[in-house]
Amino acid sequence: YYRILLLYKYKREMDIFLAISFATLLSGNHLGQCVNGSDPSCVTGVANFDALRRHLIPEDAATLVFPFLDQKSSFVARHPLSYSVNRLVLQEIFHYELYSGFVSLTLHDPELFDPRPMQTKAFPFLHSDVGLPATSLWNLYQEQIHYDAKTHIALISHLQSGSHLHLDPIQVTNMLLDEIAIQNVERGCLPEQNTAELKFDTYLDVLAVDSNGTSGNNNTADGSSLASFCWIPVVVVAGFVNGPEFLDQIPNHPNAPAAIILSPNSKALFLPQYVSPVQLDNHQKTWVCSIVSNGSNELNRYTHFHMEIDDSAPTIRNFQVDDRSLSSLPQEWKDGLYHEQISKINQLQQEIIQDNPVVGYTTQVEDYFGNNRFLCLTGECSVGNLFTDALRWKTGAQISILATLLFQGSGWPAGPVRENEIWNAVDMPHTLCSGKVSGLTLFRLFNYSTSVNTFDETAFSQEDGAFLQVSGMRYTYNSQLQGSRLISMEVWDEETQTFEPVERLKTYTLTTTTWICQQRQPFASMVSAASLTLPGEEPFRQSSMVQHSVVTEHLSATTSPQTPLDLSLSGRIQEDISTSIPLNFIQEPDSCEPGTTWIELKQSCQQCPDIASQVQWNREILELEAISGSTSGIGDNLTVSLLNGAPFSIAVSPRSIPPWLVNLTSLVEHVDLESMENSQTGATSQDLVFLSTGDRLILRFAVSAVDLEPGTAVSSLSYGVADGGDYPGCDQSDASFEVTLSVVPEDDLNQLGSIRYAGWVLSFLVLVSAAFCGSTVVWRRKHKLVRFMQPTFLVLICIGVAIMAISMVTLSFDDEIVSTDAMNGFCMTTPWLLSIGFSVTFSALFSKLWRVNHLFNSGSSLRRTKVEAKDAALPFAVICFTNIIILLLWSVIDPLQWVRKMIDDKKWNTYGTCQSDNSFGQACAILVILLNFFALLAACHQAYKARELNSEFSESKNIGIALYSWLQLLVVSVPVLFVTTDDNVEARYFLQVGIIFAVCMTMLTCLFAPLLTRKEGCDPQEDRRMPSGVGHRGSYGSGQVHISMGEGSLLNMGTGSLLNLRRSQNSTEVNRLSSQLEEEGPQTGSTKQGSDPEMAIENRPKEDQEPRSHTERREATTEVERAPPDEIDDKEEEIVFTREESGFDDSMDKVEET
Repeated sequence: YYRILLLYKYKREMDIFLAISFATLLSGNHLGQCVNGSDPSCVTGVANFDALRRHLIPEDAATLVFPFLDQKSSFVARHPLSYSVNRLVLQEIFHYELYSGFVSLTLHDPELFDPRPMQTKAFPFLHSDVGLPATSLWNLYQEQIHYDAKTHIALISHLQSGSHLHLDPIQVTNMLLDEIAIQNVERGCLPEQNTAELKFDTYLDVLAVDSNGTSGNNNTADGSSLASFCWIPVVVVAGFVNGPEFLDQIPNHPNAPAAIILSPNSKALFLPQYVSPVQLDNHQKTWVCSIVSNGSNELNRYTHFHMEIDDSAPTIRNFQVDDRSLSSLPQEWKDGLYHEQISKINQLQQEIIQDNPVVGYTTQVEDYFGNNRFLCLTGECSVGNLFTDALRWKTGAQISILATLLFQGSGWPAGPVRENEIWNAVDMPHTLCSGKVSGLTLFRLFNYSTSVNTFDETAFSQEDGAFLQVSGMRYTYNSQLQGSRLISMEVWDEETQTFEPVERLKTYTLTTTTWICQQRQPFASMVSAASLTLPGEEPFRQSSMVQHSVVTEHLSATTSPQTPLDLSLSGRIQEDISTSIPLNFIQEPDSCEPGTTWIELKQSCQQCPDIASQVQWNREILELEAISGSTSGIGDNLTVSLLNGAPFSIAVSPRSIPPWLVNLTSLVEHVDLESMENSQTGATSQDLVFLSTGDRLILRFAVSAVDLEPGTAVSSLSYGVADGGDYPGCDQSDASFEVTLSVVPEDDLNQLGSIRYAGWVLSFLVLVSAAFCGSTVVWRRKHKLVRFMQPTFLVLICIGVAIMAISMVTLSFDDEIVSTDAMNGFCMTTPWLLSIGFSVTFSALFSKLWRVNHLFNSGSSLRRTKVEAKDAALPFAVICFTNIIILLLWSVIDPLQWVRKMIDDKKWNTYGTCQSDNSFGQACAILVILLNFFALLAACHQAYKARELNSEFSESKNIGIALYSWLQLLVVSVPVLFVTTDDNVEARYFLQVGIIFAVCMTMLTCLFAPLLTRKEGCDPQEDRRMPSGVGHRGSYGSGQVHISMGEGSLLNMGTGSLLNLRRSQNSTEVNRLSSQLEEEGPQTGSTKQGSDPEMAIENRPKEDQEPRSHTERREATTEVERAPPDEIDDKEEEIVFTREESGFDDSMDKVEET
């Protein structure tokens, strides 16, 4: 009751004014104009605005001036203070209390613009819908609500510019209106809205204490009296705000504003029905006014709002607007204060005018703002060519465009061009932006540009300013047509150096300024990211380059006093009234061909969506394996997924599912594009499932091979996909993938199994045979027959054969009985055993044959020839050492490894084999084979040379038979081995061990069978008279034949050869040999005593012989025969035969031949 009486006591009506200014700081249109108050060029600017305010609003009226910063004029752009010159003018010269502007003011690089002069609480920055970072210093100097005590206005301002810092204007406005309402509740202007606070205030009344905790104090936080007035909420909206949506929600808010003003800066907010103020029929009786009128320019307008208010309520009783041009300022209103203000601003302007360098040279540029403004509004003009050419030169774009509305200068004569003339040509410092557009987008831009132009020289409208100046292309129009007037468009082709017609769906790089790509509608919408949806189109990106700087850079780089830039007209824009059929890139629904669908949003026929490429399974082919006859599902965790990558929802349902896919279940995985969270819902396999963009259909199943025979089953899992009717005329398609089921038997490892025992048995037989032969040689090593066959070589042959036999054991192992690591060792052991065993055996054989052949070939001359042990061991050492070197390199660098390979690419059917990782191992294997093969050929050659020896030397023939048997065996078996495939494991194994067994047993049989079967000592008398190691000397003619054999000799002279030689009775041969010796003459020689193995056939002169009678010779012979066997074995003795005593049989012919 007390508050009601108090409000009634102070209740009064009052008039308040709100003046909004978008004027520039300078009162002239360009730099250098309006140098004093009497200058007729003073037609705009904040000085004109303030002069109109002083004369239109009573001096004692409560007035709030709300100016917007001048952020784009050339004066601000070139002044050393940059944006801070606004505070110098608005606060210091005109004494305004606050300001607003674009949020970009808070985002500038401190190195380019120092914001500190603008950051002051005495001149706050009002911007209600900006969410600045917590670390920004602008938070200290920004206001969301400006409370003005003089006018009682609580002002909220929105200036949306598309920045990421902007908050939702509707939500912010609702919040701020609630805050103002709280202030008014405290003042008693509104009823309590919070029951808890109302109950609390009841107890305050009982205690006579106010809500601030003190008794009798009725002041608010801002210092004003609680009962003095109510705050009047007023909302000013500018920029990119959805006007209809804003007006639909804000007036219905419980604490709706008293007035909503759609400012002249927001052409997109222009609503014709609110040009004159309209009071809405809501609970607050909100006033709405849109002050943008056709033909107006917000920078040159003066606007104030006259409001009649009642202190008792936060409402407006009456609302009027005064909107006029700044150039309408009467001369008599230009008072002394006006002249003083113009003078101060001119001082700031002169600093810029004096800094006016020459930036280039051009031909004459005509006046395009005054009487000749129609030149740029209806066709090509030189200043348009200059700016568009500079933009294309800087960015390298194919096309550049600028709107004629920006060109406002008076031109300049031919010659030098100064910087101020560039800024006067276009005083708004817009930055460049570039993107990629299709021919269809170009058509929309130019079709709008030519269709809205009035082409009337007597009148000018804002729409005329949308006429486009171009570079890199040319176009033709017909102004006499109604609606679409565009006739043709052509783009310059750098390759052909000609103009080519614009293609509808071809993309072109386009550069312009932010005035077109962000501000001027509908151009900004045509090139927005939402509109550039055709293939190849890319959204526009803004750069930091200002168009004026680009033009000055272009002139500085390309012109000189001798070569000025030619700006004469070149036919870029032409009118053709003879053509009445306009160009049309817009298609109609009826013109769509089969396979295309009409897209209303794009006004174009478009190919039906390729569902096959946009809705896909995560795999094209699913290859599965199952064991034949399996009664349970295999692979219960098998999953596939169908992703909807199309920009529209789809409906999918199963078409075909293979019968051997069992336990099929499906899930739908939904993706929330905002939170990026996934959720899953179940669905049966037969359901019709709807998938939004990004959703997945996940199928889980198992495989059953019941009643399936081994083989491969191929089928398709198919789901029908429909687009949900979004694309009329497009048929439904299928999304499918192939499922291949390979039904296989149980794993077949193709291992050796029991056949390995055959290899072990064969290896055992060879080892036993080699041991028996070797032990026999050792046991009978002192017998004459064994010594003649050289027991050392015989033992080496047995050892080599035994080594090769062991390789049959290593070949019999596989991963059935040992591990893979053990098999890796066995793989490399086998070639070692084969190669070393073969080389040892071969070396012993080769040495025997080579020594016999060498001795007998050189003995034909009856000269003394000596073959030592080292001579026979040399081939053995060379072959063995070479084999070892190659095998070592093979084992270290690229050893054989046990691997399993598939047969016919079937995982269930494999075989094991030894294999090297690369070609080095193969090369080593080939070298080992070739080395031993050529050595075998050499041994065969030696055996061939010994083929004519007498049967007394038959062991050479036996060796030859063994070697030739080896060669024949290898020639026949090796090709068969290569023909036998690796996957035929048992056959290949049996062939390998069979070859090794045959090679080993052939050698043992051919070499040791004669030794084991021949009876030794069949003539005891001869044995006693011709023990091993006894020399024989035969005397015939004028000389003697001396044959001596030392014990341990490595030369095998043949079984019983000397005995047969002694028993020879062929006197004819003896006489022939004696004659031959006499013809050759006397030769000397010596027979070396001792144990060194040697053999000599010596022809001695008769005079060198010790004279002996027949009786003496017989006695000597008898003495030798009686000598103990051990004594005979330990030394070399001689037996001399006279021609009459000794006879030679036919076997001497062989001796003579050798």
